[in-house]
Amino acid sequence: MLWNAKIIAYCVKFANAMVDGLRQVLTYAQQSRERANYEQAALADRMQEYRQQMDQENQRSFSHVDSLAAGDGIQAVGRSSHKLIEAVMQSTPRGQVGSQQFQQFSGSHWGLSSK
Repeated sequence: MLWNAKIIAYCVKFANAMVDGLRQVLTYAQQSRERANYEQAALADRMQEYRQQMDQENQRSFSHVDSLAAGDGIQAVGRSSHKLIEAVMQSTPRGQVGSQQFQQFSGSHWGLSSK
């Protein structure tokens, strides 16, 4: 009978240790989730700020292009720009932009050598 009591006491001690260990794991998991949520929110904020900055830069850029257009109807965007836009639009669905096409069109548009 004494032997059974020792086994039961050992099992209770072991179970209590397991409960303590599980509590520590649960606490760690909750803290990790909270950190991940915080980091995700911070990333979303940074992405929103970046989008706003890009929108502002695009608006400034487009307003600059509009101011460069001549009064006689000549467009400020050249033919090679349309080719570049078309190349990017065609390559985007495949998940990549053809760097050779980009260099060729962007270099010729801006008077730069593509080599």
